[in-house]
Order: sequence, then structure tokens, then C-alpha cells
Amino acid sequence: MSTRFDYGWDDEGGIPAALWEHNLRRALTSKRGLATLRDLEAALLALPEKKLIAGDMAYPSGAVCAVGAYSLYKRLQRGEDREAALLSLCSREGPYETALEGQRYGMAYTLAWEIAERNDEIYGGAYTEEGRYQEMLAWVRRQLAAAEAS
Repeated sequence: MSTRFDYGWDDEGGIPAALWEHNLRRALTSKRGLATLRDLEAALLALPEKKLIAGDMAYPSGAVCAVGAYSLYKRLQRGEDREAALLSLCSREGPYETALEGQRYGMAYTLAWEIAERNDEIYGGAYTEEGRYQEMLAWVRRQLAAAEAS
């Protein structure tokens, strides 16, 4: 299985882990973050096939990763052609472009990165495409439930 994430970091240009975690917590619990999670849930539920790919944003066949599902959902809401939107997503490579694509459609960068990393690394090799979809949907719903409970 391929991945968009390379963990051979050299510590140049990165932010401290504690700051990243703080930004992620804020992105998950803010009004914007909760709206993003609701849109991601809707995007996942709207997929014709309940599957998520890993290692790429999209395939011309229509298969997408979690951030790809979100981006495609937002593009279709704006009236874009599905085929054109998918082809555009197919040209995105690597974790930075994936996070920027999420950001382009309203996600906080750290949240887009977290979702892409979760899609590829946490649920990547251990799950089938169907299992990855189920795990991602369950994670989104857990985040929403936790926010509602607090």
C-alpha cells in the first residue's frame, strides 16, 4: 500500500508537536471544525460506494479518500461537474496538496492533515476500503458526539 506520508522528518520548518496538537484540538472543537465534520459526515454518506482509498486523493473511476470525498462533496454543492472535479482531484499528490485541497474548501489545514493521515496511516493498511470507510465515519461521529456532550 502506498502512502502520502513520509516520516523521515529532519525537523526543519516544522512546528512543535504541542502546538500542532493544540491547533488540531481547536480545529476539531471550533464552530468551523464542527461544521467541517458535519460536512465530512454528509460527504461520506453521499458516496455511491461506501469505500475510501488510501495513498491518493481520487481515481478517475470515482474512488476517493476522505479529504477527496469532502472536496468532491463541496465542489458538487457549488455546481461543478463530477467528472471534472474528480479529474482535478486525481492530479493532487502528497500530504501537503491533500491538506491544501481540504483547506481550499473550508477545512483547517491541521484538520485536513489529520483526516488524510488517519485515512492513510491509521486506517490504511489494516483495513479494506470498506473498513476504512466505516472507521472514518465512526471517527467523525465520535468527534461530533464528544463535542455535543461537552
